[in-house]
Amino acid sequence: MVDNALSKGLAIIIDEHHFKEFVANPNANKEEFYAIWQQVAEHYAGRPDTVAFEWLTEPNANDGNKATTQVLNPIYAE
Repeated sequence: MVDNALSKGLAIIIDEHHFKEFVANPNANKEEFYAIWQQVAEHYAGRPDTVAFEWLTEPNANDGNKATTQVLNPIYAE
């Protein structure tokens, strides 16, 4: 789907939606978070800059959201 969309001139955003375990406890689940994005990065390596990544989409307070900016910034920096 990504290649098809790119062939039509569209930009793509690939995101992580509803990773409830990570949102509820980012530090306990950061290794899985890293592993997911490592796989995604390897799969989409070499694609044009019109393929963008949104590491975590819409963390939901109803999911016990502990994924605050203060907690996530050091994780994102890694």
